[in-house]
Amino acid sequence: EILSGLVGSEMCIRDSSWEADMQEVAEIWRVLEEGLRIGNVSLLRDLNPPARADDIDRLQRVMGEELPVDFLAFLAVHDGQSGQAEGLFNGFECLSVRKMLLEWSAWNDLELDGEFDDRESDVDPGIQPAWWRAQWLPITSDGAGNHHCLDLGPTTAGHRGQVITVYHDMPARRICAPSFRTCLL
Repeated sequence: EILSGLVGSEMCIRDSSWEADMQEVAEIWRVLEEGLRIGNVSLLRDLNPPARADDIDRLQRVMGEELPVDFLAFLAVHDGQSGQAEGLFNGFECLSVRKMLLEWSAWNDLELDGEFDDRESDVDPGIQPAWWRAQWLPITSDGAGNHHCLDLGPTTAGHRGQVITVYHDMPARRICAPSFRTCLL
């Protein structure tokens, strides 16, 4: 199993909730794939095989954050797109674990270099006020520096794992969905 290396570790504990998330996300993927078979075969072919457990583990170690189970379940079916077709999420490419880490590292490097020191953000309640935070993981990209991110460090008014928008040149940080699973529905 793809996530067997993570199961039972401190990063991911298998329980009945974990199993339900895995089954629900697998069913969502089945429906998505069925729709793509009918309407967009090139996008279906652009989906990568499942993410490797060691790649997921590396991402979590580098970030110092545990990924939500619904997102781990998503990666257990497809590790994003190869980037040769249109984006799966309203034109935004679904990033592979490797590309997530590259984008996350680029944003963090800019933050550490002080690139965002003079910028102010306009955030929805539930999002920490910042231009960029290390607890935001880019999961999609439009190729121009704009992303949907998993927010792994929300305020108490938010939900860990909520999906937010982060645009490179606009201050608005908005909540798209309270969780990755609800973003898929």
